[in-house]
Amino acid sequence: MLDGDIDRDIVELSSRDVDVWIAMNAGYAALAGRLDKPMAAFCNGNDFMTPWVIGTPRLIDHLERMPHVWRYAESIRQAWRRRVLMNGLARAKALLPISENSRDLLVRRFGIRRDQPIVIHPGVEDKFFQSRPFQSRSAGSDGPLKLLTVARLDARNRRKNVDGVLRAIALLGTELDIRYTVVGDGADKPRLEALAQDLGIADRVRFTGRLDQSEILVAYREADLFVLAAKASATDVEGFGIVYVEANASGVPVLCSRSGGAVDAVRHGETGLLIEDADPESIAEGIRVFRNSSHSFEPARIAAYAENFRWRSVVGKVETTLRTIAGEHPQTNAHRPNPMRVQ
Repeated sequence: MLDGDIDRDIVELSSRDVDVWIAMNAGYAALAGRLDKPMAAFCNGNDFMTPWVIGTPRLIDHLERMPHVWRYAESIRQAWRRRVLMNGLARAKALLPISENSRDLLVRRFGIRRDQPIVIHPGVEDKFFQSRPFQSRSAGSDGPLKLLTVARLDARNRRKNVDGVLRAIALLGTELDIRYTVVGDGADKPRLEALAQDLGIADRVRFTGRLDQSEILVAYREADLFVLAAKASATDVEGFGIVYVEANASGVPVLCSRSGGAVDAVRHGETGLLIEDADPESIAEGIRVFRNSSHSFEPARIAAYAENFRWRSVVGKVETTLRTIAGEHPQTNAHRPNPMRVQ
């Protein structure tokens, strides 16, 4: 079990016998070169924008206890972590950003050549691929428009922007008959429930809390549109957005903002709609556009696009990369009797 601090974890990791290391958190790339086997590092977004697993010298921690100086401690801490991480990324044998956006952030922040990282998108589990009948909707069809969001409702990080969807529904008023389901739990749930009440839309919004996997699959199957218009900042980004592909695998189109790696996950006009901003007005207009063009989003075509992200395809790309950096030729070792030891 790792502690989430590379200076402590290196003791445990050094005792493992492996052929190649995979860092699922980019911060652990700081250990590249300090371990005796090559490392491939997945780079999600926030894990290298504001790395948290890299320890800092005691002097920096001491600054937090000094009058007037404490306010600079966190910026100095992050600068130290970025420097340590930059050295580690330079020593890693492969950098695997999960989206084009994450790759571009790596290039800009750490001066890495653009052709060096290998983009490998996250995979979606087979269970999300479920048949869904094509029910064409016209602008005047009967029945409410069923919106769905699946997200953790974190009070400290509101990037998922459920607030924006609630305010968009309020802006639309009686123009559209909408039923909005929010699946997920977290400390921000009571505030969001109160906001729905204050906006006068509580009767159109259902907060389910946490659901088990079978219930989540039902929620996807019953939705007309998956909505998650994330808001990015200079230090907080949506690395990819696997929930978009999970919805697509179920044949459900999505509405999201052009934020972070979401652009990689959604094909505008085919598997969903990309909006330029994440403000309530833009979300409301996106919902309106979808309502008037929903007949063009065919579940079978949407699910076919999601096939590109099945885990079996992703695993093949990862394995090829790992065997290459471990010094093996991927073709000659295709039938290797002993599996590669990966940690």
